[in-house]
Amino acid sequence: MRPTLATDILTHAQTGRSLALDALAGAGTSFLQFKIAQALNRQKKRGLYLISKRAYKQKAQEEFRGLDVAVKTPYSLARTWASHGGQHAGVEVAPLIDTLGKSILNFQALAPYVSDISFRQKKSQRNLLDWIEAYQRSDRKELDTDTCPAGCDAETELLPRAKQVWADMIDPKKPTPIQYDTPIKLWALSQPTFEGYDYIMLDQAQDSTEAVIAVLLDQVRQGIQVLFFGDRFQQINFWQGVTNVMSSISNVDRFTLTTPRRFGAKIASVCNAILQGPTESIYTITGSHDDEKVLTKLNNERFNVVLHKTNYEILRTSELPRSKLRSIKGIRPRTDSSNQE
Repeated sequence: MRPTLATDILTHAQTGRSLALDALAGAGTSFLQFKIAQALNRQKKRGLYLISKRAYKQKAQEEFRGLDVAVKTPYSLARTWASHGGQHAGVEVAPLIDTLGKSILNFQALAPYVSDISFRQKKSQRNLLDWIEAYQRSDRKELDTDTCPAGCDAETELLPRAKQVWADMIDPKKPTPIQYDTPIKLWALSQPTFEGYDYIMLDQAQDSTEAVIAVLLDQVRQGIQVLFFGDRFQQINFWQGVTNVMSSISNVDRFTLTTPRRFGAKIASVCNAILQGPTESIYTITGSHDDEKVLTKLNNERFNVVLHKTNYEILRTSELPRSKLRSIKGIRPRTDSSNQE
């Protein structure tokens, strides 16, 4: 069976049907998104492009310049909703958002809620914080034991405390601060609509919260075209507790793009061997060409592999001598923090 081509997905998108695309890095997702927006623009359709990080917003605006596509983040949608009088349980949300620049809910802010649990107070604080954060990211309407994340101690006595923390967070009269996920959760609970848009594109879906995915799946049920783009192997927000939701997107046609332009058949065969491991992989990666050459080989000496965000961190934390560190893309490790990448 031949791999899915970008043209197959482009053709499908022009039918007005929703889809979920699992695309490997380097498979041309950004260009495909532009071509889809271009095609739908010719159909006089207005689009909403959603991206989870504000840092990517300006780049997306440049890519869609000249097309009838608005670029937003879930947080910006929540702020706009709040600024137009958005309410939760009869209380306006805007005053809550105004407090974000002053304070934010953290470990220390939860101490008063567990002050009577002296022998395990810190553990209880951590459980409460994890519970609140998991609830805000979830698609659940109520905070209950089902929203307690893995590793969280869902003790009976902590449930009423967690509910009290949440009630105080969304009460402008209480001093308990909120988090940046709080407005998004309240917006999601309001069952928002997307009037004025004919279709919605969600990029980096693997790093979106269940709350945002639930909102968009509700739009699918209402007949709005939603295009989910993601890569379950490229999730970067796992450390924040975000669950990889690509596999949970349902009731839409699914596609995969597994032909990265960054390498050919030889590297692809190695990737397939790694991805399969002890179980069958969901992907079979196809190299984009056959003209690769092996330029160098490591000798048989065993090397440790250490992944860091910056070269400075590699040198700071590694116990290996400098001669044993292998640079990436020809960039030699630097010892000063001013050269972080």
